[in-house]
Amino acid sequence: MSGLKRISMGDIQKAVAKECLIHNCESQKRITDITEAYIRQLRKDGFYVLHSRTEKSNATRVHSYMTSN
Repeated sequence: MSGLKRISMGDIQKAVAKECLIHNCESQKRITDITEAYIRQLRKDGFYVLHSRTEKSNATRVHSYMTSN
């Protein structure tokens, strides 16, 4: 794991929430698709993603970030 940059799921979920707000999308499927795309790209960029969560918990947390702004 040395040399890998770490990023938490919370940081990813906050970024996904902002993207969903910009594009006005709230569906669990769309949130899951965007989250998976972020994770894939971050891994390609050399990041290690901490704490992978289930689709439902990701969507729930992203919704909570969206409504708290």
